[in-house]
Amino acid sequence: MKDYWRNNRRFADLINGCLFEGEQVIHAEDLAAYDTDESTIISGRGEKKMTILRNRDILKMCVPEAGFVLIGVENQQKVHGYMPLRIAVYDILDYVKQQRQWEETAGQESNQKKGRARQKKETKLKLIPVYSLVVYYGESEWKEAQSLWDMMDVPAYMEPYINNWNCRIIQVRSYNREFFKDPEVYSFFEACQQLYRVKGDLSALKGIRLTKETAAAVGTVTGSRQLIELAETEGGEVDMCMALDNLINEKVSEGKREGRREGKLEACISLLGQGLISVSAAAQVSGLTEEEVQQELKRRKGSSGLSEAEMRV
Repeated sequence: MKDYWRNNRRFADLINGCLFEGEQVIHAEDLAAYDTDESTIISGRGEKKMTILRNRDILKMCVPEAGFVLIGVENQQKVHGYMPLRIAVYDILDYVKQQRQWEETAGQESNQKKGRARQKKETKLKLIPVYSLVVYYGESEWKEAQSLWDMMDVPAYMEPYINNWNCRIIQVRSYNREFFKDPEVYSFFEACQQLYRVKGDLSALKGIRLTKETAAAVGTVTGSRQLIELAETEGGEVDMCMALDNLINEKVSEGKREGRREGKLEACISLLGQGLISVSAAAQVSGLTEEEVQQELKRRKGSSGLSEAEMRV
């Protein structure tokens, strides 16, 4: 997913959809890659030093007319109970890195020209604001902390004085995809949500056109090996209607080559076993009723090893 969101066009639309409800505030031409290494060494008293090693997923410098800002995106497949703390560390380390870069630059300039040391003292450090977004791809709802205050019990009398650190978490499974204007980003959210809704049944993607990169990304976050394989074999765009029809036809042909008289039913049984189609889709393709398909599944369950989950409608 790092490679997918590194694309400036997709990244801009992701940010616009998640922060500004689709308003086109950030543009692809405003973005530039930024160093994701947040590692630093903190010196203590004496010779004591502590090394902190951190690497962000994606960090971009945004340079719109309104002003500079650093925007980071963290990809999260599983719920993380300490995510606000992790994001706070990332952001603070970004500010520390800016401070050190400014000090190094000011120091070099003061050594090159006389009198620059005085100018260094008069020059104030201006930090570039940092914002971090978490994109959560899990199928289950995120119920863990989304701010530092969620991780602690703050006494009421101290609430005005204890700093909080909010962590915006976008849940792909339920976020409003209408906020996304880029076709690739929209189809990514649409395909993920459809697959989560039907527990991975690829027939739910009929009618959705995915680019090769988007199909691979959807397959990665939803755990669909079949979709990843389709992305690897198809050209620039994956037409899910055609792709699924081709899969069924391939299975039918295999059945005929092996001399089976029930080629279509055999194809459907095979695809059901892989979780690619539902019972209703199998009934439509094979010409049987859903009840007949389920009866056939029950009859073959012992020999084929199909589980109850694979017999879902």
